Amino acid sequence: MKHPLVEAKTPFARMIQQALEEVSYFDMELSCFIRIKLTKGKGNLGKIGCLNNRGYRVVGIKNFRLLQSHLVCLWFTGELPKTGQEMDHIDGNQGRDCPGNLRVIPKELNDKNLKMFKNNKSGYTGVRNANSKKNPYQSYIIVNKKFINFGNFSTREEAAIARNNWIQSHPEYGFTTRHGT
Repeated sequence: MKHPLVEAKTPFARMIQQALEEVSYFDMELSCFIRIKLTKGKGNLGKIGCLNNRGYRVVGIKNFRLLQSHLVCLWFTGELPKTGQEMDHIDGNQGRDCPGNLRVIPKELNDKNLKMFKNNKSGYTGVRNANSKKNPYQSYIIVNKKFINFGNFSTREEAAIARNNWIQSHPEYGFTTRHGT
């Protein structure tokens, strides 16, 4: 797509949109911006940006570093996500920045479909070592910044089942099936 679908209204968003439009276009098949014009000291022709340490594509424009997913939002809606909002990849694949795979949601909701952290030692989200020899695994969840303890269990699997049962019985909190996997 050579031109933005919706022209940005705010000065900052319009400046970013124009700068992006001058040097690139959005490729729907590749789900990324393609550089078609070289600028002073800026990258090569082809895909714009690079992956950050969390696997998201980051693009440098006008001395700003923006997530490509935010730029896709800008390109197709004319707006960048507001403070407290994030771009959610509906299928969980942060490399697929196509408009149909993105939605703007509050950070609190996006946190409810996070994948398991890489430094997790138990192998299950919401399960950690407890200070108990008899029941060494604690099951918990954090809801609205409040810690909810489901108790201590003899195996990691039992602790994970307790947590998952709670999530399934409380859909009103918005945790997704992707949370912790």
